[in-house]
Amino acid sequence: MTSALRTIIATPLAAQNFAPFGQLIEALGDSSEANQGRAQRFDAPIDMARTDVTNAIGSAGATAATAAAEATVHAAAHAMRLHTAIYRIRRSALPFALNLMERHPLSQQLFFPNSGARFLVCACPALDNGEPDTGALRAFLGQRNQGIVWRRGVWHSPFAALDADGDFLMQQWQCGGPADCEERPFDAPIMIADCAVS
Repeated sequence: MTSALRTIIATPLAAQNFAPFGQLIEALGDSSEANQGRAQRFDAPIDMARTDVTNAIGSAGATAATAAAEATVHAAAHAMRLHTAIYRIRRSALPFALNLMERHPLSQQLFFPNSGARFLVCACPALDNGEPDTGALRAFLGQRNQGIVWRRGVWHSPFAALDADGDFLMQQWQCGGPADCEERPFDAPIMIADCAVS
């Protein structure tokens, strides 16, 4: 897919620059007291409700626009359940060699750090044929008080914990089959550099 080595500069994760790919969740801003005043509650304006995936292939971009592929997605959608997991992610360093993109055609996906430090995520839009447009790749550096919700069908990198190992909460509607996640490996890595070093 990607044949020449190139470098992308990561930018700080912010709601405005991340909006084309999903929603930012932050423990900042307006809050309310909870647990008899022992807690500060930050409400996240997200909806992890099961979505209608009747047009999942069309809205996420078809990689093989066939009746068989659509039938597989529709059958998988009927078996979906909300899956919650903790990902323990080993520390990576910048510059980071990005080797593939993935997407979830059936569901949005939430990630929020439980421990660790900074993290790296990358995203790009889809081409007309549904494949990732790595020419428009963006890279974001998140902090431990930030989480994200990927939009359904958005091409993105796997999470990379930076500076320290980290545990991340993940939630996603899943059917338990290959329709949950599509991956596209690169022919050559794309290097992601820290904005503080550029």
